[in-house]
Amino acid sequence: MDASLYKTATVSRGFTYHYYYSPAATGKPTILFIHGFPSSSYDWRRQVEHFRPQGYGIIVPDVLGVGGTSKPDNADAFRFALVARDIIDVLDTEGLQTVIGIGHDWGSVILSRLANLYSARFYGFAWLALSYLPPAWQAAKVGGEWDETGSEGFGYWQFLTSDDAAGLCEKNLDCFLQMAYPVTPQLVHGWQLPPGKTREWIEGNVTHGLPAWLPKEEYDIVKNTWVRGGLKSSMNYCRAVMTGVNEQDDESAYQHPNLFEVVLIRLSGWSEVPEEAHNIPKPTLFIATTFDEVCTPALGKAVMDRFAPQTQFIELPTGHWPQLEDAARVNQELQKWVKSLNTAKA
Repeated sequence: MDASLYKTATVSRGFTYHYYYSPAATGKPTILFIHGFPSSSYDWRRQVEHFRPQGYGIIVPDVLGVGGTSKPDNADAFRFALVARDIIDVLDTEGLQTVIGIGHDWGSVILSRLANLYSARFYGFAWLALSYLPPAWQAAKVGGEWDETGSEGFGYWQFLTSDDAAGLCEKNLDCFLQMAYPVTPQLVHGWQLPPGKTREWIEGNVTHGLPAWLPKEEYDIVKNTWVRGGLKSSMNYCRAVMTGVNEQDDESAYQHPNLFEVVLIRLSGWSEVPEEAHNIPKPTLFIATTFDEVCTPALGKAVMDRFAPQTQFIELPTGHWPQLEDAARVNQELQKWVKSLNTAKA
């Protein structure tokens, strides 16, 4: 990605955001890409290469805790509603009133809050690997794997939120990154979900090399992001969930005219909320990943069927990184969907 097209902006909370921005040609909409963990704006390089030459506007931030963006230590700073507001501030800096939103991994959760709070600012929403997640999603009952997974389904979070996780992963950085970007998705099956297995992998400093879709020169750029900036701040997304800091947003109604979801209120337990209050009314796309052990297609489809039944559903035979593993197909499907949106005012 062209380094000369990166900019910085100070958001209303005082944090500095580093982002890639290429303005749209006349008549073309702008696409907002939001990355997950452990990655950066560089994650979307193959989509930028595809869409930018066609005149689409492109805006790709390093999310809070990553790359050139501020790296606060406090997990409270990583409340998804606040990070969503940060993204809106970045859009406002560039005078972008309405965009197309595309998210992956934790970026999918940030995009979900943008869909709840700022729906009017978007033509549509696309989620990759991880689907839309409603506020208080830990308590949502969507059926299937979600209800059966239990705490074991998030066993790797126990490691990532431990006091020594950042230091251990930075010490064995190739091991950590090659677990995140495995040679094959199946290689790490059984090492992420059960409690204790991720720690065992990282402490063992296990390395297996790079997948065919991640050339060494690109891997070195990914690795250098974490060498320069460290992992500690970015791990606060997990801490924010595990410590419940998002609950102060998920428990009360937002005073915002574009809120399409009433949140759950926690008293002695979670109160029931009418299902229609959770719906995402805008056009939506979900690209599921067959071999993703954590973000399974069945789970994602169950969520989308409940909250956005109009969703266009596509499943690709990839692991967790479809935008990299099968960039050509992802770009093709995204472009078809983008062209289907009503962006006449772009």
